[in-house]
Amino acid sequence: MQALAKTDGSECILESTANGIGNTFHSLWKAAEAGNSEFESIFIPWFWHEEYAAEAPADWCPPAKFAEYAELYDLTREQLYWA
Repeated sequence: MQALAKTDGSECILESTANGIGNTFHSLWKAAEAGNSEFESIFIPWFWHEEYAAEAPADWCPPAKFAEYAELYDLTREQLYWA
């Protein structure tokens, strides 16, 4: 954090995957989530990224469990196939 300018418009973005409970990132996330940090917790799901989609073969049927997931998050057939 020493390399960050302490001026308006400066920001630090820490990005991680869901791998690891109890590591440094997880501790920082939990503190931000609780409002006990200078950081703000922001979760960006995979399906917001347009590139996470693939053309499904015509005969492909998504697994039954995917139906509820797709409805819950308004996913396309291409997103389900990618997943």
